[in-house]
Amino acid sequence: MGIRYDSSNNRLYIDDNYNGGSGANNALFSVERDTGNVGIGTTSPSAHLHVNSTSTTQSTAYFYSNATKSAPSVQIWQDGAASTGQALLIRNDGTGNSLQIDDTTPGNAVFVVDSDGKVGIGTTSPSQKLDVQGGSIKTSGIVQWNDGVGALSYGTGYVTVETNTATGLRLKTNGSDRLTI
Repeated sequence: MGIRYDSSNNRLYIDDNYNGGSGANNALFSVERDTGNVGIGTTSPSAHLHVNSTSTTQSTAYFYSNATKSAPSVQIWQDGAASTGQALLIRNDGTGNSLQIDDTTPGNAVFVVDSDGKVGIGTTSPSQKLDVQGGSIKTSGIVQWNDGVGALSYGTGYVTVETNTATGLRLKTNGSDRLTI
């Protein structure tokens, strides 16, 4: 293991196979002098911290803390009024869920977005655009149909179901009309 500086590109490297400047070296860590960019697993970091991994058996990054504290272990901030990029982008090109948030048990998903863009809360395989299992949905406003022709709202002591079409309102059971208004 060795440390070397390459003046041709203003980079500092930590190599696992440093051989005194001749032959091939395998840079594990690099710092660009001009930008301050730090690379782990890459010799040309394109961001302040650029981590690259080709491992199929290890995580690219792992953050762990068992300390009792009042601050979050990881914070992601984007605090610019004119910012147009994502503060957090999570991407999975595999066959699993694109985004999965687990509870305190790893692998026990409480929120997923699958590869089709369906959101699941309490389920890892949502069947609709929003699929909530094992609980209720609470709102303090109006639930409105996507096509804008119907709404469901509530007030103190009553529920309102309305439609903006001439076909009226139908209540059905087993696919058959039971009441039409």
